[in-house]
Amino acid sequence: MNIIKFASVLLVSLAFHTAYGQSADPVLMRINGEQVTLSDFQYAYNKTGNSNSTKDQTVDQFLESFINFKLKIEEAKYLQLNQEASFKEEYSRYLDQTEKLYTTDTVSDHIIARKIYDRLGENIQISQLFIAFPKGDILPKDTLEAYNKIVSIRESTANGGSNKFEDLVLEFSNDSVSRNSSIPGYLGWKTALMLRKDIEEAMYATAINSISQPIRTNEGYYLIKVFNKRKDPGQINLAHIFLPYPYADSDINQKDSVRSLAQEIYTKLTMGASFAQAVSIYSADEQTSPRGGVLGWFGVGNPLPTVFESTLYSLNIGEVSPPMEMDYGFHIFKILDKVYQLPWEDMKGEILKAITQSDRNELIKNLQRERLSQNYPYTLNSLVYNQLESIANTYHVTDSVYFEKVAYLDNQVLLSIEKQNYKVLDFIDFLVENPQTNFNLSTDILSHKVNDFILEKQQEVQKLTLAEKHPEFRHLIQEYYEGILLFNVMNQQVWEKAQNDTQMLQQLFDKDPLKYKWESPKYKGYVIHAKDKTTIIKAKELIKEYGNSPDLAQILSKNLNTNTAPSVHIEKGLWGKGENGFIDRSVFKTKNDREIIGYPEFIIEGKLISAPETLDDARGQVIADYQSIIETEWIKNLRNKYKVEINRDVLQSMVNQ
Repeated sequence: MNIIKFASVLLVSLAFHTAYGQSADPVLMRINGEQVTLSDFQYAYNKTGNSNSTKDQTVDQFLESFINFKLKIEEAKYLQLNQEASFKEEYSRYLDQTEKLYTTDTVSDHIIARKIYDRLGENIQISQLFIAFPKGDILPKDTLEAYNKIVSIRESTANGGSNKFEDLVLEFSNDSVSRNSSIPGYLGWKTALMLRKDIEEAMYATAINSISQPIRTNEGYYLIKVFNKRKDPGQINLAHIFLPYPYADSDINQKDSVRSLAQEIYTKLTMGASFAQAVSIYSADEQTSPRGGVLGWFGVGNPLPTVFESTLYSLNIGEVSPPMEMDYGFHIFKILDKVYQLPWEDMKGEILKAITQSDRNELIKNLQRERLSQNYPYTLNSLVYNQLESIANTYHVTDSVYFEKVAYLDNQVLLSIEKQNYKVLDFIDFLVENPQTNFNLSTDILSHKVNDFILEKQQEVQKLTLAEKHPEFRHLIQEYYEGILLFNVMNQQVWEKAQNDTQMLQQLFDKDPLKYKWESPKYKGYVIHAKDKTTIIKAKELIKEYGNSPDLAQILSKNLNTNTAPSVHIEKGLWGKGENGFIDRSVFKTKNDREIIGYPEFIIEGKLISAPETLDDARGQVIADYQSIIETEWIKNLRNKYKVEINRDVLQSMVNQ
């Protein structure tokens, strides 16, 4: 729902709850017919009760200022300031921020993330077999052939079947990667976040030496065979010395020569020889030799060759492996570092990020829907949904023909949450507004979009009932609403009028200039900062000639700032003690080391005055006085314009407390 539209709906809801509050929250007053409950008044009184301006006020005294505040809000509504787009946008931002404090579900994210964290502590050794769906958008009938095929394959090898899984991969699998493995279908050791969500779920649910049930994904059906499970061995940082055989078809003597050299190097290393020096002398790996033979980190995500795993993982940091033979020569490894699974708090952020960037985000949405259902249970009309699904069996959900075929259901209720009913047409609008999907199968798209629709409507109902279920939320957003209105109406009716009425400001100043006398003198004039002493001399000459000109700053700048880099920086103002470091140093003789970088020299030009000479010298004080005059007259008019009714018995009950 559009946030501005939602804000309007919420305000109607707030008005309803204010007007028809429970008897436990009696009406304290009516202002222009608008009811103010006792809790509203108490909230305002308690909120401002500790401020300097109100801490000594009695309830009766605060009541008068509260009435004045409410009268201003009524006037703002009368002037329709609450209908202006700028007001709605600003209020909507506050509303959105406040709602998030009450509606953001971080628990679901953390539950899923913690489950993945726990899984990361285990590795599973697997193979896979894949039967693909046709390319592009597909209907359920397009998946039937693949399903029957995968079921038949599983039955031929599971539960005592005679066929080997590897042979079936070679014969049937559409996955070229696993077909071309040294062991057909073999994927090696895997852990959480390395495969699709559905495959990962099946991988962890399948027992050792077993084959999973068919797993339907967006691309086709998978079978997963689980060979073994182990605790994650962590990651190791390796360096190596590589000693190759001289030729691809080296004879036994040539190989024995390399073997002897490898053993000799290993012996020296075990006796304390420098590994880095040995790398530079012996290693034939041109890429790693310049960096001490460092290969980097290896673990389940970047696996070692199987023949190396058990030996290297058994070594401690700093230890060197015996020479390890491959078809092409020997390796000697050194364990530079080992890292096991980091604590939950250290990995939480990274896991949460990975979830939001993968199909596991569906798991979070499912859990959010379940959690919201505890307070906002929903009813999905299964008869209507079955009809939508039946049509999705024949017409793809992303095809405009589908919308035509379901049009007869438009006014049927599909979803109910509390007292809110949502029709099929509402769901179709949701589909049109949210066309993006990660699925190809028509019924999959329908199922996931309906779930997303349910979650969105649960969240909308949650927001619409926040004011009812959380009184502090209602007070807070009402405070935002009225606070923005108060600023806007005060700006229009008081502040801008006082600011812009120069004639009246001058009259007020001329009427009693001594009223605006300061407690201590101020310096009126300029601070001229220069890049060097030569510029200061030129500035003094110009001041001598034009010192009385009101355009002195412009004259100095025009004559001295002739280069790309300005030679002077000029401050013009009226400063009391402690308000400008340079004035403090020169006029008030206060120690101050302030300096503008690039302008080490400065002079001042002006005079010390004990009282304002012109309106501009006291403009702020005069404006404040004029604002007070305007506001007093304005409130008097508002008191005559709007009716105020107070229930004194209710007020007395608060005083008695």
